[in-house]
Amino acid sequence: MNGDLPDELWPRLCGLYLPGHEIHWIQGLRCGNDIENRPVPGQLLEVTDSGDVTVEVQGEMLRFWNHEPERLALYARRADGRIGLQLPWRALHVPFDGGGRLFDLGDPEDHRSCPAEPPSGDPLNPMRDTGGFTMSGPDATRQLISDRP
Repeated sequence: MNGDLPDELWPRLCGLYLPGHEIHWIQGLRCGNDIENRPVPGQLLEVTDSGDVTVEVQGEMLRFWNHEPERLALYARRADGRIGLQLPWRALHVPFDGGGRLFDLGDPEDHRSCPAEPPSGDPLNPMRDTGGFTMSGPDATRQLISDRP
């Protein structure tokens, strides 16, 4: 157990910010601040072991993919299957403890599996393959200084 959450509720950090993988902090902020595209209430219908996610929103069944099917299913069970869908940001909101959890959504027919190890090294190299990166200000400064000729 890690803090107040069981281990299975902590996110799996694969290092990819591609559709269906980790929510980048900027994506999360934009989801929360987008007053024109609020999450549309819906119901989670199914999550398969392979990551296929089926939801019903406004009477329409939609399919997606997520790299954390077990964690998504656990949170959804705790929320009685209630979800919010914010399509412009590919985000699935699941209510939890007065707040919620965000899950990034990908195409069930076109997604990439998680790498065995999160990418590391020069951020510009993995950025091309991972869909983005994030690092602290001090780490970025050290990286920039070490790259100077």
